[in-house]
Amino acid sequence: MLASDFNETTSLDEPDHGGPAMQRRCSKFQCYIEDNGLIAIGFFGSKFTSIKGDNVETMKRARLDRALNNLASRANFQEGAVRHLIHNHSDHCPLLIDTSGFAIIPKTPKPFRYQVAWETHSRFQTFHQERWNSRAPFLTALHNLASDLQQWNKHVFSILF
Repeated sequence: MLASDFNETTSLDEPDHGGPAMQRRCSKFQCYIEDNGLIAIGFFGSKFTSIKGDNVETMKRARLDRALNNLASRANFQEGAVRHLIHNHSDHCPLLIDTSGFAIIPKTPKPFRYQVAWETHSRFQTFHQERWNSRAPFLTALHNLASDLQQWNKHVFSILF
Protein backbone atom coordinates (compact mmCIF):
# COMPACT_ATOMS: atom_id res chain seq x y z
CA MET A 1 0.00 0.00 0.00
CA LEU A 2 1.18 3.47 -0.84
CA ALA A 3 -0.47 6.54 0.72
CA SER A 4 0.83 10.03 0.18
CA ASP A 5 0.40 13.57 -1.02
CA PHE A 6 1.13 12.81 -4.68
CA ASN A 7 0.72 16.47 -5.64
CA GLU A 8 -1.13 15.29 -8.78
CA THR A 9 -4.67 14.41 -9.77
CA THR A 10 -5.87 11.54 -11.95
CA SER A 11 -8.67 13.39 -13.76
CA LEU A 12 -10.07 16.87 -14.31
CA ASP A 13 -12.84 16.00 -11.80
CA GLU A 14 -10.36 16.07 -8.94
CA PRO A 15 -9.19 19.71 -9.05
CA ASP A 16 -11.59 22.66 -9.19
CA HIS A 17 -9.26 24.42 -11.61
CA GLY A 18 -7.15 23.51 -14.64
CA GLY A 19 -6.94 23.40 -18.40
CA PRO A 20 -5.09 21.56 -21.19
CA ALA A 21 -1.84 21.45 -19.20
CA MET A 22 -3.73 19.95 -16.24
CA GLN A 23 -5.18 17.27 -18.54
CA ARG A 24 -1.67 16.21 -19.63
CA ARG A 25 -0.52 16.02 -16.00
CA CYS A 26 -3.58 13.95 -15.05
CA SER A 27 -2.88 11.58 -17.92
CA LYS A 28 0.77 11.14 -16.90
CA PHE A 29 -0.18 10.42 -13.27
CA GLN A 30 -2.84 7.92 -14.38
CA CYS A 31 -0.19 6.17 -16.55
CA TYR A 32 2.18 6.06 -13.55
CA ILE A 33 -0.51 4.36 -11.46
CA GLU A 34 -1.33 1.83 -14.18
CA ASP A 35 2.33 1.15 -15.12
CA ASN A 36 3.09 0.28 -11.51
CA GLY A 37 0.08 -2.03 -11.17
CA LEU A 38 -1.59 0.14 -8.53
CA ILE A 39 -5.29 0.42 -7.74
CA ALA A 40 -6.97 3.39 -6.06
CA ILE A 41 -8.64 2.64 -2.75
CA GLY A 42 -12.13 4.08 -2.44
CA PHE A 43 -12.68 7.01 -0.10
CA PHE A 44 -15.32 8.63 2.09
CA GLY A 45 -15.50 12.30 2.97
CA SER A 46 -14.73 15.48 1.14
CA LYS A 47 -13.90 15.24 -2.54
CA PHE A 48 -10.90 17.52 -2.03
CA THR A 49 -7.92 16.78 0.21
CA SER A 50 -5.99 20.01 -0.39
CA ILE A 51 -7.25 23.57 -0.08
CA LYS A 52 -5.05 26.59 -0.72
CA GLY A 53 -5.87 30.28 -0.90
CA ASP A 54 -6.93 33.07 1.40
CA ASN A 55 -10.30 33.89 -0.18
CA VAL A 56 -12.81 32.70 -2.77
CA GLU A 57 -10.90 34.33 -5.65
CA THR A 58 -7.57 32.69 -4.80
CA MET A 59 -8.85 29.36 -3.46
CA LYS A 60 -7.74 26.19 -5.23
CA ARG A 61 -8.97 22.77 -4.18
CA ALA A 62 -7.89 19.34 -5.39
CA ARG A 63 -7.66 15.70 -4.43
CA LEU A 64 -3.88 15.39 -4.13
CA ASP A 65 -3.73 12.87 -1.29
CA ARG A 66 -4.70 9.26 -1.86
CA ALA A 67 -3.99 5.65 -1.00
CA LEU A 68 -3.09 3.09 -3.64
CA ASN A 69 -2.38 -0.60 -3.41
CA ASN A 70 -1.42 -3.43 -5.71
CA LEU A 71 -3.59 -6.37 -6.72
CA ALA A 72 -2.21 -8.70 -4.03
CA SER A 73 -2.83 -6.14 -1.28
CA ARG A 74 -6.32 -5.45 -2.60
CA ALA A 75 -7.09 -9.19 -2.59
CA ASN A 76 -6.05 -9.41 1.08
CA PHE A 77 -7.90 -6.25 2.13
CA GLN A 78 -10.94 -6.17 -0.15
CA GLU A 79 -12.97 -3.99 2.21
CA GLY A 80 -10.18 -1.47 2.76
CA ALA A 81 -11.15 2.18 2.54
CA VAL A 82 -9.87 5.69 3.13
CA ARG A 83 -11.65 8.44 5.02
CA HIS A 84 -10.72 12.06 4.29
CA LEU A 85 -10.72 13.75 7.69
CA ILE A 86 -11.18 17.46 8.29
CA HIS A 87 -7.94 19.40 7.93
CA ASN A 88 -7.02 21.60 10.85
CA HIS A 89 -3.44 22.92 10.87
CA SER A 90 -2.44 21.99 7.34
CA ASP A 91 -3.73 22.78 3.88
CA HIS A 92 -4.10 19.00 3.42
CA CYS A 93 -6.57 16.79 5.21
CA PRO A 94 -5.30 13.69 7.00
CA LEU A 95 -6.20 10.29 5.59
CA LEU A 96 -7.55 7.59 7.87
CA ILE A 97 -7.03 4.17 6.33
CA ASP A 98 -8.82 1.07 7.56
CA THR A 99 -7.94 -2.23 5.90
CA SER A 100 -11.24 -3.80 6.98
CA GLY A 101 -13.43 -0.88 5.87
CA PHE A 102 -15.59 1.52 7.82
CA ALA A 103 -18.88 0.70 9.44
CA ILE A 104 -21.80 2.38 7.72
CA ILE A 105 -23.26 5.03 9.99
CA PRO A 106 -27.03 4.67 9.94
CA LYS A 107 -29.01 7.78 9.17
CA THR A 108 -31.11 8.96 12.06
CA PRO A 109 -34.31 10.91 11.71
CA LYS A 110 -33.98 14.66 12.05
CA PRO A 111 -35.05 15.95 15.44
CA PHE A 112 -38.29 17.88 15.60
CA ARG A 113 -37.84 21.66 15.44
CA TYR A 114 -40.66 24.03 16.30
CA GLN A 115 -40.89 26.81 13.70
CA VAL A 116 -42.03 30.16 15.09
CA ALA A 117 -43.11 31.12 11.56
CA TRP A 118 -45.98 28.63 11.89
CA GLU A 119 -47.64 31.05 14.30
CA THR A 120 -48.16 33.51 11.44
CA HIS A 121 -50.48 31.09 9.64
CA SER A 122 -54.18 31.91 10.12
CA ARG A 123 -55.12 28.28 10.91
CA PHE A 124 -52.21 27.42 13.20
CA GLN A 125 -53.92 28.13 16.54
CA THR A 126 -56.99 26.12 15.55
CA PHE A 127 -54.83 23.24 14.31
CA HIS A 128 -52.80 23.29 17.54
CA GLN A 129 -55.88 23.27 19.77
CA GLU A 130 -57.52 20.44 17.81
CA ARG A 131 -54.41 18.24 17.84
CA TRP A 132 -53.23 18.72 21.43
CA ASN A 133 -54.48 15.82 23.57
CA SER A 134 -54.48 17.02 27.17
CA ARG A 135 -55.75 13.63 28.40
CA ALA A 136 -52.72 11.73 27.11
CA PRO A 137 -49.42 11.55 29.03
CA PHE A 138 -47.41 14.69 28.32
CA LEU A 139 -44.59 13.03 26.32
CA THR A 140 -47.06 11.02 24.24
CA ALA A 141 -49.11 14.14 23.50
CA LEU A 142 -45.97 16.05 22.60
CA HIS A 143 -44.71 13.30 20.30
CA ASN A 144 -48.09 13.07 18.53
CA LEU A 145 -48.33 16.86 18.15
CA ALA A 146 -44.81 16.99 16.71
CA SER A 147 -45.70 14.31 14.17
CA ASP A 148 -48.93 16.14 13.24
CA LEU A 149 -47.06 19.46 12.92
CA GLN A 150 -44.52 17.94 10.55
CA GLN A 151 -47.33 16.74 8.30
CA TRP A 152 -49.15 20.08 8.63
CA ASN A 153 -45.95 21.91 7.70
CA LYS A 154 -45.53 19.74 4.61
CA HIS A 155 -49.14 19.82 3.36
CA VAL A 156 -50.64 23.08 4.67
CA PHE A 157 -47.96 25.56 5.66
CA SER A 158 -45.69 24.36 2.84
CA ILE A 159 -41.91 24.37 2.89
CA LEU A 160 -40.50 27.29 4.90
CA PHE A 161 -37.32 27.77 2.94
